[in-house]
Amino acid sequence: ISYRELAKSLAAENRLDEAMALIPKIVTPDTQALTIRGIGMAAATLNLTPDQYSALFKSLAQEADKISQPASKDIAYTYIAMSQSFAKQDTAALATARSMTNPALKHKAFGEIAEVQAERKDAAAAMATLMEIDSPAYKNKSTRTITLLLADRGLFDEAAMAAHQITNPTLKAEALQYILTKQTPK
Repeated sequence: ISYRELAKSLAAENRLDEAMALIPKIVTPDTQALTIRGIGMAAATLNLTPDQYSALFKSLAQEADKISQPASKDIAYTYIAMSQSFAKQDTAALATARSMTNPALKHKAFGEIAEVQAERKDAAAAMATLMEIDSPAYKNKSTRTITLLLADRGLFDEAAMAAHQITNPTLKAEALQYILTKQTPK
């Protein structure tokens, strides 16, 4: 845990090589994955160049490949995709998610990318990312989340369009009601 926290601190200071050097010192697969997440998320706030982000995320993927436990490895890739999206490297984030083999974590990665896109008010990108999810149940759940995020940001037309993509009647009704409630004066 100490190495993880130190790696996050170093990454926040743009001391990425030093942060990356700590990952092999961590023996717990889940903590390795969380360290990859911490480095990626800290780096996403640094406004690096596209080439610098590309090199960093390639290095993080190489470290993820070394994780011995398959579930932790896939979780690390989910975290890399999230970090890429936070860094506005959406094409790379989608490629990372597409490369994943665990279907549930792959859906989660696409959902997380879409959430980041919705949070930054990019409704079109969020909806396109949701189309990558091939599980109807997970797509419905993620689309409901995106609808709420868009409504929270005042993008009511986009939120309504998203809500109408939900095929689960209960989730659709909840999403539409949320949009209406957000627009109702206090």
